[in-house]
Amino acid sequence: MIFTKKINIKLAIIGITFMGLLLLTNSVLMEYGLERSIYFTYQAHHKESEKRLSYDIELLKDIVYKLSNNWKIIHTLERNKRYEDLDDSEKENIIQEMNSFEGYLKNLTFIDTIDIISSTGDYLITKGKVISDFKLMSRPWIKSEYFEEKKDAIVTDVHKDFNTGKYAISIVQFIRSKYDESLLGAAILDIYLDDLIRNLDSDFYMGTLNTYIKINDNEYYSSDGVIDNIENHKNKYIVKLADILKNGTEIVFEFDNEEVVYAKEMREINRFRIIIFAVTGIVYILILILFAKVTFKPIIKSLDKLKVLLNNLEKNDFEFESKDEFAQLELISNSLTKSFDRKIQSLIYHDELTKLPNRKMLYKICNDLIKDNKEFALIFIDLNKFKYINDIFGHSIGDDLLVKFGNIMNEILGERGIITRYSGDEFIIIYHRYINNRELKEFFYKDILGRFKEPIIIKKNKKVMVEFSAGVATYPKGAKDIDDLINKSDFMMYSSKKSVDNVKLLFFNDAIYNKMINIEKIKELLKYSIDNNELILYYQPIIDKNKDVKKFEALIRWNSKQLGFISPLDFISYAEENGEIVRIGYWIIEEICIKFSELFKCKSAFQVSVNVSPIQLIEFDFAEKVKEITDKYNVNMKNLCFEITESVVIDENIIVYDNIHLLHRFGASIALDDFGTGYSSFSYLRKLNLDILKIDKSFIGDETKVDYSIIYNIRNIAHILNMEIVIEGVETEKQFEALSNIGCDYFQGYFFAKPMNFEEIYKYIL
Repeated sequence: MIFTKKINIKLAIIGITFMGLLLLTNSVLMEYGLERSIYFTYQAHHKESEKRLSYDIELLKDIVYKLSNNWKIIHTLERNKRYEDLDDSEKENIIQEMNSFEGYLKNLTFIDTIDIISSTGDYLITKGKVISDFKLMSRPWIKSEYFEEKKDAIVTDVHKDFNTGKYAISIVQFIRSKYDESLLGAAILDIYLDDLIRNLDSDFYMGTLNTYIKINDNEYYSSDGVIDNIENHKNKYIVKLADILKNGTEIVFEFDNEEVVYAKEMREINRFRIIIFAVTGIVYILILILFAKVTFKPIIKSLDKLKVLLNNLEKNDFEFESKDEFAQLELISNSLTKSFDRKIQSLIYHDELTKLPNRKMLYKICNDLIKDNKEFALIFIDLNKFKYINDIFGHSIGDDLLVKFGNIMNEILGERGIITRYSGDEFIIIYHRYINNRELKEFFYKDILGRFKEPIIIKKNKKVMVEFSAGVATYPKGAKDIDDLINKSDFMMYSSKKSVDNVKLLFFNDAIYNKMINIEKIKELLKYSIDNNELILYYQPIIDKNKDVKKFEALIRWNSKQLGFISPLDFISYAEENGEIVRIGYWIIEEICIKFSELFKCKSAFQVSVNVSPIQLIEFDFAEKVKEITDKYNVNMKNLCFEITESVVIDENIIVYDNIHLLHRFGASIALDDFGTGYSSFSYLRKLNLDILKIDKSFIGDETKVDYSIIYNIRNIAHILNMEIVIEGVETEKQFEALSNIGCDYFQGYFFAKPMNFEEIYKYIL
């Protein structure tokens, strides 16, 4: 017993000594651990805050990007250049589109408003109302560099809000027209510094956190207002965050050490924790379990509802029964968070109608492939006659066709590539299994076109034949970046659409692209051709049967300083395409008036013919502007003749007809040029009461009796309609005599004279 007692005493002493050493060691370690824990707490919190705030800012950027690309908002801003043009339904449409994003911002308490600003109409749409006389360019945060070529959203500097006077930061995405990239306005999310600071401060649960945001070089803003500087006290721990706002704004965290340590109570708890841990551990765990059961009882009752919600969101069956209630709650919580994130990502990166990847996702995927130096092809597809389907069957049928087309293309592509919706009826395939052009061409014609040989059935059992044109550009051989790929594949697609050989797929090549570059250069330089004095007029005489000069046809020439001489055949169509032909047309008329004003005084019967483009004639005030020019130089309109083509007459445009009739009323003559090369019907000649019929030179090329007989009969009909005849392309004496003998009125061609400049013409007639 004594031995046992001694053993027990020794064991007790050893135990007590061990416990004492353990307590002492633990006390030292706890003290050190406490300091390290505080430090790690600060570091972990500021890194987590930095990470979460950075994520929130990127999410906000994606939201304003989505808003700025919303077709309803863009369409409304394009239609309503002024505040007065905006009706109630259009206001409601924009407000509804803005409200659809409010749900994403519920968890972001520091976001105050979503705003849409019209830069052309100077109005603001915010909080369900419209404010007029609100100028985007007068905002205090606006900077010239914001308008440089860039696609990403902008985080502005700290500024004072126009309405509340509070300090704020804004997330801005400019809204641009889809047609010409002109500025329409901006989508804006406002962050008040008070709300952001309150949000950041409230996240720290270990004590007091003071957040400071730098508003200029010498001042910071906090919950206490504006201060000059932040003092580094002994009991304070200061952490500066990186530039997470991406606008140079500095955010500073100031932690209170004393509150975190919690003075003596924290030390007492740490000293006795080891002693009481063993005794109270089990009891504590039991109490905790009991407390958890009681606390989470209402939540556990809602598990079934949460399970149904999760299964509906994920379209998937989860294994719940093998897990306890807390494990189920954890699974649901994690899954709901991921599902919500996926839903947001789906809205941002997928097309709302077809559910296909959208343009933003297209850029992301292609940039990843380029970053990894992967070889791939971009196939730009445009549906033919889609507008016709929309007009005939309605937009719902058109929408269903787009969805069905996307689904079929997904099935065909499989693992070969990804189909994305670019815009409207345009799709782009990212063909990442690209091997060579031959393989891709074989796949396109066999698998893709083969699938669309038969009509597809869409809504209401409508059968629609789907036809499309496509162009291909490859990386890295054909293009250097994603924009280059899109531009080149788009160009090849339009080349395919215009191809007379009915080629459905065209691959990019340098020859075609260089031609495109040259065309674009011609279009660009045309804009400056008048200002640079590069255009010149030549005049070809038109003579009567006595070989006396009676008229002239004005012919334009372009001697570009950069490209040299360019034939009218190589630039007139592009001038019509970009609208520059209107400006050039007025220049031609004014140049004739300047040169011939004195000559018309002594040769009052002379007449100068001007070729008029259909683009000019659809200008509603074309005739009035011509009259203004002739009046300016005291030129009688009877000295001018305007030559039009058969296509102008066939279209039967009311504005065109009004201009022609008004020119007639002013005294000008109207001639139909190149008669016989197109529709060639006499019915519209009578309708327009034309003055001159110019017969194309193709009628006299063979010099047969049949040719002259046709011209003779045309002449007879023209004379019945009180029209004069001008024969173009007369090059020999034989042709002139034969045409004179059948009674033609006027002649034009190299037999008499080539086109000459004004000085040569002046000498020629005098």
